Amino acid sequence: MIIKLSYQKGYGFVKEAESGKILRFDLQDLQGDLQILQWIEFSVIDLDPGKQATNIRLFPWKNMSGTY
Repeated sequence: MIIKLSYQKGYGFVKEAESGKILRFDLQDLQGDLQILQWIEFSVIDLDPGKQATNIRLFPWKNMSGTY
């Protein structure tokens, strides 16, 4: 599930369903439309050397649906 997109910075974060890990990806690698299920905000507190978030805080924002 994609949990954050930053079009200005050109990347986003995806959360793995099974492990709960949050990983960063480049927006240029995406193809097609994105279905937005829920918007949240979060702060990354620590990153390991592989850019995997190890300690985050989630902030509920709004429930939205749409396509980007």
